[in-house]
Amino acid sequence: MFNNYLKIAIRNIFRQKAYTFINVIGLTIGLTISLVIAFYVTDDLTFDNFHKDAENIYRVLTIENSSSGDMIYSITAGPLIPAAVESIPEITVGARTFNIGRALVAPGNITPQEMTENNSVRLRGFLTENSFFNIFSFDLIKGDKEKALLEPNAVLLTLQAAEALFGNDDAVGKSITIPGVQDAYVAGIISQPPLNSHIQFDFIIPLRVENNPLWWDSWENLMLGAYVKLTPNASLAEVENKFIEVAKQNNMPEIYQPQLQQLLDVHLGSAQNRYDGSNIGKNDETVVYVLAVIGFLVILVAAINFINLSTARASKRAREVGMRKVIGSTKGKLIAQFLSESVFLTIIAMIISMVIIQILLPSLDDLLGKQLDVNFITNPPLSFLMLFMAVLIGSIAGLYPALVLSSFKPVTILKGDFSRSSIGVIIRRVLVFFQFGITIALISGVLIIMDQIEFLRNLDMGYNRDQVLTTFAPNNSRDLYKERLKKIPGVISVGRSSGILGSNFIRYEVIPEGRKRDDSQMFMQLAIDESFIDPLGIKISDGRNFSGNFPADTSNSILLNETAVRKAGWINPIGKRLDLVEVDGSITTKRVIGIVKDFHFTNARQEVEPLFFQLNTQNSFMFIIKLAGGKINETIEKIQSLYSEIYPNANFNYQFLDDLFDQQFNNDRDFAGNIAYFSGFAIFIACLGLIGLVSYSVEQKKAEIAVRKVLGSGEAGIVFILAKDFLKWVIAANLIAWPASYYGISEWLNGFVYRAPISVIPFIIAGISTLIIALMTILYESIKAARANPVKSLRNE
Repeated sequence: MFNNYLKIAIRNIFRQKAYTFINVIGLTIGLTISLVIAFYVTDDLTFDNFHKDAENIYRVLTIENSSSGDMIYSITAGPLIPAAVESIPEITVGARTFNIGRALVAPGNITPQEMTENNSVRLRGFLTENSFFNIFSFDLIKGDKEKALLEPNAVLLTLQAAEALFGNDDAVGKSITIPGVQDAYVAGIISQPPLNSHIQFDFIIPLRVENNPLWWDSWENLMLGAYVKLTPNASLAEVENKFIEVAKQNNMPEIYQPQLQQLLDVHLGSAQNRYDGSNIGKNDETVVYVLAVIGFLVILVAAINFINLSTARASKRAREVGMRKVIGSTKGKLIAQFLSESVFLTIIAMIISMVIIQILLPSLDDLLGKQLDVNFITNPPLSFLMLFMAVLIGSIAGLYPALVLSSFKPVTILKGDFSRSSIGVIIRRVLVFFQFGITIALISGVLIIMDQIEFLRNLDMGYNRDQVLTTFAPNNSRDLYKERLKKIPGVISVGRSSGILGSNFIRYEVIPEGRKRDDSQMFMQLAIDESFIDPLGIKISDGRNFSGNFPADTSNSILLNETAVRKAGWINPIGKRLDLVEVDGSITTKRVIGIVKDFHFTNARQEVEPLFFQLNTQNSFMFIIKLAGGKINETIEKIQSLYSEIYPNANFNYQFLDDLFDQQFNNDRDFAGNIAYFSGFAIFIACLGLIGLVSYSVEQKKAEIAVRKVLGSGEAGIVFILAKDFLKWVIAANLIAWPASYYGISEWLNGFVYRAPISVIPFIIAGISTLIIALMTILYESIKAARANPVKSLRNE
């Protein structure tokens, strides 16, 4: 029986080549797009779930609950973790971590000064404690897991890092040079973290709090990441309350409140977290869910095509169905026959999709901004799953056409009345309505996203970022470097700071004059020199700037931004006292000498926060250089030459502030680009279906068109009659597309503090452009039908 169904399915597929081509192409594109999105979404939703007992692992966060407003930090105070492990019975183990980013690592024992990009490898470093391995399931390939990080000079390398440093030689026991670790040696080889792990590293070194006690062993300061594993069925609310109690008992500032975050929520649930640099590759759950919806919509468009084309060509197979019923075929057998055809088509499309994905996988990684681990050849279960999905999709998409075709009555069929069924026509038009509604919603969403990005790019940030170059300079000779820079032709002004605009700075607990310690606030702090505001064009709205003519500026003077003044509740801020809680818990008193107009020193997604400036040239390592227009490349070459002269062992790297500012929108641009790509394919699929529907409509109306021509109707009138039936549904599709798109994009915009108003223009553009595309699709078949010889059409009537 199955072989018979298969033979008939293959015969019908090859007999209807145009129908087969349109359906296979539409299904292939729909499946390819949907599978790519499905792999992307699945990767995000399964982050970190490879760890044993992942549901019992939590990351320790900190809520800053000052009067400046609640904020979430992905770091905590170092002493909190050992204290909590000792005091809270539900905690089985805890570990502190610190991500050191990429650092130069060299094989053998050389001095840090001798390390260069030529004799070293830049690897991602991670500090943690030995208990880390009792929480996470990172395999130690070589070495003693129980003692891996107990020695202060022990280093763990991933297999790839070991090969990069030592080739095929056994790296264990060999000396290695890592800045900050004396007499370092390779104590073991650890597996490379999977791509869907938010913790990433190439090497691990021991975290020893005595190396940095002011920051890592202080209840006053937040610096370390931390994780704990709880006993099964432990109450999260009770454990969090106990964490808060431990913090209070040890006099952790009341402005900080510990909070636990489930490990499986770290990747997608940390979009608003500050100081989250250790959360590698994190994503916004809104983006993931929007892409999931788009993937569903794309495959839905393809399925609608299949249903439309199958029901539209029903009249072609009417006599076949009638004859089968006359000779005894049952409705069940007919349904099985038609379902087998749709499943066979879907399997063909799925196989083509799998080949396309496998070939284009490297390009897809670049497009999606992440590396997907997909291989149908080496993963047979995945291939079988894809084929099962093809059978499922083919069955669902083919069920309605199968029911329609199998329900024909032989007498009605032989009269040919089904081709004139108003119900079938209405259903096809409604499906076109939903199909183009989806594409209009996607296009309008892309346009609004691009509007938001452009709005933020043109937002007045309160400082000048055009032709402003930033570069880092080592500890020594910074004053000399600055003075020599100012003498280079093309350099207008030079300033220095301890951080880069667009990033988060160090936060201090502060007590404004007139408030008590229990009413303290959190202000950001930036160390600068007296020239910092010059290249950026920042304005002083009250008081004065730092000056070398006032020696006390270095020790007890500060500048505030206008937001800090408002948060402090001051009317006349000049001369007011601001107490700073230092890293060791002591109080330092500063006096306000000037007020800086607000500027966006973090990013455009966040409001301007309270900020104070200290005059501190020792910690001002970032140079901010304003360049004159014209010969910018020549000026940069001179700056680089001077840098190489003063710092011969350092590499000169620079960025322009406008590029740095623009980089914060890369993810949003990628998001819009992905939606645009998928929207384009959805429109293409919809147009393929429209071509098929119009061609069948024309075929059914051959006689009507011929009679109209004989009676004197012109080509334009005939084209209008054919086109209006479809175009009115495309126009009506805006009724569902606009509100759906508005709702979806509003959810995305909620992540921005500054939002461009949503105007009606993107919706109109999306509607008109889709209408034009649909019209162009319809015109070819309509014009061909209008120009056909009526004699040929009426010959067989």
